[in-house]
Amino acid sequence: MGRPLTPLLSVDLIAETALEIIDSGEPFSMRRLAKRLGVSAPALYNHVEGKDALVELIRGVMVAQHPVPRDAGGTWVDRVTVIARAQRAAYSAHPNVVPLLIGVPLAQPEVLEIYRDLARALASAGFDDAEVGVLLEVIDSFAIGNALEQRAPQQIWVDPDDEGALARAMGSWSSPQALLDEAFETGLEFILGGMQARLSKRPPVDEAPTSP
Repeated sequence: MGRPLTPLLSVDLIAETALEIIDSGEPFSMRRLAKRLGVSAPALYNHVEGKDALVELIRGVMVAQHPVPRDAGGTWVDRVTVIARAQRAAYSAHPNVVPLLIGVPLAQPEVLEIYRDLARALASAGFDDAEVGVLLEVIDSFAIGNALEQRAPQQIWVDPDDEGALARAMGSWSSPQALLDEAFETGLEFILGGMQARLSKRPPVDEAPTSP
């Protein structure tokens, strides 16, 4: 019997199938993935070195599904906003994957370029290297946290005091998704506002005090 004209496996097929399993909420393992693909587990390792490498491939699939728009100009605030929204969209579409992503160092080239882009935008605003590192963590943690809320129960706070401020606040939202969307946009507005406020307290670069 001759060899098939096309390979039964590819890294794209493996990553996409793994993502489907994780999205479904089924326990994930390389053995389960192999069974879904109809191959033996060792066959997977001819294409993927291991679970960490697979997670990196999954990152690539997520970026392809939710690409960051190209830089079309605008302010650093515009660029940070675009990137943060794209990150949140990717995480929110696959909230079950987020815990896996957190546990694997990021090395996927397309994903790294997004963080480089974000770092460049922050540096261009006038933040120093240490601040850029902190702000990268702030933005990423915020996007991840909002995405993880997609896995939460429809009603998080059950308050028997239906006249209280908490009950009234939650009762004002009939759609949990709309609440999450608004929470993200409001939080991003606050984060960006805080960044701008910090910058506004600094003297312009050409007016910075010089050493005697």
